[in-house]
Amino acid sequence: MVGWVIDKHYQALYTRSIRFFPWTQQFKVFMAVAFMESEHVNLRVASHPENLARIRNLMTEVTSKTSLSQEELGSIILAVDEACSNIIKHSCKNDDTRTIDLSIHLKANALVISILDDGILFGIDELKSRDLREVKPGGMGLHIIKQVMDTVVYSCTPEGFNKIKMIKKLVS
Repeated sequence: MVGWVIDKHYQALYTRSIRFFPWTQQFKVFMAVAFMESEHVNLRVASHPENLARIRNLMTEVTSKTSLSQEELGSIILAVDEACSNIIKHSCKNDDTRTIDLSIHLKANALVISILDDGILFGIDELKSRDLREVKPGGMGLHIIKQVMDTVVYSCTPEGFNKIKMIKKLVS
């Protein structure tokens, strides 16, 4: 069964194998209940910096189910936060009428995170980390993402969305 949860800035589509539970205002409780019944969670948010906390909360909830160390969990959450921050700033140009769709699959051997946005299409060749020898603030997001995740793939979907797929292998 598929259920939608909606409030002013948040939509989540979640798959459930047992039954639909009504929405509770407790985001953490809701995500825990939804996740226990599913290995797949989707989140749609407006492209606005205030939604980064919601994304980090969801990532914390999902990654806590893995055997990764606290340091690794924090790094994964940071990588996803950096990806979403870049989308808000560069792809969506701080336009909160645009959306970010986060899809998280927790598998036995990997954590697979896909992020789609309906911002300005970009060329894959345009994505470059800055020279790490430069001493200046900002510009480290792509480097962080590539260092933390085992696989990072940027693409444009046939429907015209930007997509980043990040995979972190899980060791048993």
